[in-house]
Amino acid sequence: MNGPRDLLRSAAEPPAPGDIATRADVLHLVRAFYREAAVDNVLAPVFAAARVDWSAHVPTVTDFWCWQLLGERGYARHTLGAHRGANQLVPFTGVHYARWLAIWESTVDEHFTGPVAELAKHRARVVARAMRRHLGGDDASDGQAGNRQPSSTIPRT
Repeated sequence: MNGPRDLLRSAAEPPAPGDIATRADVLHLVRAFYREAAVDNVLAPVFAAARVDWSAHVPTVTDFWCWQLLGERGYARHTLGAHRGANQLVPFTGVHYARWLAIWESTVDEHFTGPVAELAKHRARVVARAMRRHLGGDDASDGQAGNRQPSSTIPRT
């Protein structure tokens, strides 16, 4: 029944976002990101060509971000190598990296706020720079090619 309590509850403002603190938070972030990225005009063709198995991909990416943001052990893959096959099918360009970062950062900002959320955006920029160096896509189409940092390692907590 739709009484006044139900109407007030549905009209209430959602709680302010908190920081990323748990594996459940990271999973929420990863799922929210891929809900948008998987249908994005720039990124969707990469996922389609690679025939991404989302039931395997989401847990793997969650493990990666739990390692990066929460210090959880359990991610044992080579991130750059894992993307070589997709890059061979649809060569990554500066536009791909810029769009991936834009969606990641907007998803973080939409769902979380705090130091770990800021770290998530910083680490994503580091990952994108490393991938551009190792997989290619260092064209000037997004204006970022000359802004690379010399470090090729992904900082860890």
